[in-house]
Amino acid sequence: MRLYLKFILLFILMQGTLFSYSVSDGDFDGVSDEFDECPNTPFSDLVDSRGCSVKKVNISKDINRLTLIVGANYSNYRSKYNNKTKTLSESLELDYQIQKIKLMLYISRFSSKNEPFSNYDDSSFSDTRLSFLYTLDRKIKNLGISIGGGLAIPNYKGSMNNNSLDFYTSINSNFTIDKTSLFASYTFTKIGDSDVGNLKYQNTNALSLGAGYLFTPKLYSSASLYISDSIVKSGTATKSISLYSYYNLSQKNFLSLSYSHGLAKEINSNSYGVNL
Repeated sequence: MRLYLKFILLFILMQGTLFSYSVSDGDFDGVSDEFDECPNTPFSDLVDSRGCSVKKVNISKDINRLTLIVGANYSNYRSKYNNKTKTLSESLELDYQIQKIKLMLYISRFSSKNEPFSNYDDSSFSDTRLSFLYTLDRKIKNLGISIGGGLAIPNYKGSMNNNSLDFYTSINSNFTIDKTSLFASYTFTKIGDSDVGNLKYQNTNALSLGAGYLFTPKLYSSASLYISDSIVKSGTATKSISLYSYYNLSQKNFLSLSYSHGLAKEINSNSYGVNL
């Protein structure tokens, strides 16, 4: 029973975080500052509709299972027609571990600028992702396997106003030999976007393969190849190579850096990311 209660509490936490991320809510209690009669209530308190504490909750044990990741990503691409698009995005991720299950909430906002077509400049929230990951019992020494799935909830309708709910499932594997790791993942996504005119959408399959090395107890780096179908039937598959480094700053803090380069002939694309 306690496990189900934790799921419910986490769902409430996710909803409150999503709400407070999109409106002004200084104390993260789910009541916007405009209507909050009790500002600066402790994060763990349960509040009423006025934002005032009605019950204190002891989360000292559970808070150690919660990971908060903030990040930023910058990407640019240039097509063969010399169109240039630059995009800057900020992200917030909450991960919560319950035994073999990890629950994840991912929210991001982007700002994009196109040259020379300045009328295509845009800024909005990207799809919100709610997902889970379940780690299977090891049957083979050094081989870890996990399965997962989730929802991509549309916050951004796009210029054609046809962005809808997507579903995805995945399987991930990781094989370690001393300090070296070999990993692979497969993801199937059921695209919910509706067709518009001659623009037809399709479900996608994505595959990632890579290898990593633990240089020190604090530093891990990897390289990987990513291949995915285009969500548009007439589009070409996405291919990219990525470099990733993870550095453990302390017992409870880490920093990661990433770089990705697209392999499409007609587009020169690069992406740079940082997470803390």
